Amino acid sequence: MDNKVVIVGSVGTICTKLENDILVFDHPKSLMGEYFEKAKIKINAEYKFMFAKHSSEVTKEDRQKLIEYLVRYQYNYSKAMVLYGTNPDSTNETIACLKEVPEIKDKTIIIVGSEYPFGFYNSDAPFQIGKALGILAIANPGIYSVFNF
Repeated sequence: MDNKVVIVGSVGTICTKLENDILVFDHPKSLMGEYFEKAKIKINAEYKFMFAKHSSEVTKEDRQKLIEYLVRYQYNYSKAMVLYGTNPDSTNETIACLKEVPEIKDKTIIIVGSEYPFGFYNSDAPFQIGKALGILAIANPGIYSVFNF
């Protein structure tokens, strides 16, 4: 296992962009890859897009799908960033579910969300991603979250 970061695009505003005046969900590689390149951030990342929905719409089945992915690829990464929404109830429930999974206890996983879409000029998404990367760099294994509420 190397120092790879798995970036999972799942739900929420942070995974959207404006296209023809409509918010659409986008694959995290296209959103994040361009950002990392422009910011000159060198990162060994693997990207996965899971589902496109608002965080308040996340179901038990969605959480199970996220857990299954993180467990299935547990030997391929030590750190993961889950792009999520900012709904506190949904976020807390997802964090609680992740904390119950023994197979990922040795991983550093951060759930990150933003109030505004990544591509907006006044978006907080780049700042949230920066905070998440900083935490991933220094934190002990565990489940963390970064949001602007």
